[in-house]
Amino acid sequence: MVPLPLVQSSNQLIPSTLPPYLIAVFVGATSGIGEATLKQFAKHTVQPRAYFLGQSQDAGDRIAAECKALNPNGEYVFVKADVSLIRVVDEVCEGIKAKEKAINILFLSAGLPITDRRETSEHLHLLSALIFYSRLRFTTNFLPLLRPAPSLRRVITVAGGTH
Repeated sequence: MVPLPLVQSSNQLIPSTLPPYLIAVFVGATSGIGEATLKQFAKHTVQPRAYFLGQSQDAGDRIAAECKALNPNGEYVFVKADVSLIRVVDEVCEGIKAKEKAINILFLSAGLPITDRRETSEHLHLLSALIFYSRLRFTTNFLPLLRPAPSLRRVITVAGGTH
């Protein structure tokens, strides 16, 4: 594992080494690793735009305000969505694609406890839908926006981050 001071030192270089106006999509960013990563993105980038997805409007409003306090020059757009449903993933992607010509970062961290055995209304195992199917669908749907990004093109996926 990379030592925390090395990560923090690297993060301090972001404003001087990466261009302004980076655009990112954070899936599963209303708690845990996704929320923490979104806040670091807001804190260290210059005039970013971040779309972040989750199911809790209250959490979304709170996090948008916290990101705005960290970096008032950024734009933080919460999208309330159940990303375990593939049709919702497609709808969200189409909405963002209608607004953006490129995306620099797609950060995928939506999840739930491994012991959850529920099924989605689309008849997929909920954990598989979040960890596998929706992540592949987000990546596939956003490839046309990731490819033309003038700099920094990344898809980052975090599964089982606490294990």
